[in-house]
Amino acid sequence: MTWSAQARVRTVFHDVGALVLFLRMVPWQAPAFDAVRHGHRLRALHERMAGGRPLTAHAHRFALPARRSPGAGARRDDDGVAGSG
Repeated sequence: MTWSAQARVRTVFHDVGALVLFLRMVPWQAPAFDAVRHGHRLRALHERMAGGRPLTAHAHRFALPARRSPGAGARRDDDGVAGSG
């Protein structure tokens, strides 16, 4: 690992379209999300947002970049020689 960092991030959504776009761009945030299947809840959320009550989401994010050690990950054959066949 070369360095690490973490942050608590707050994201405020003021319209449902922005939320849907966000969830489509980062499917790991809500793997089961489907705009059609969740349409009734999205419409209710739209009404809430139209009334001046945005959706606020909080996330705890981590960054842990790493580098491969020199020579690590080279494919080894049964004879122990890297890349011989």
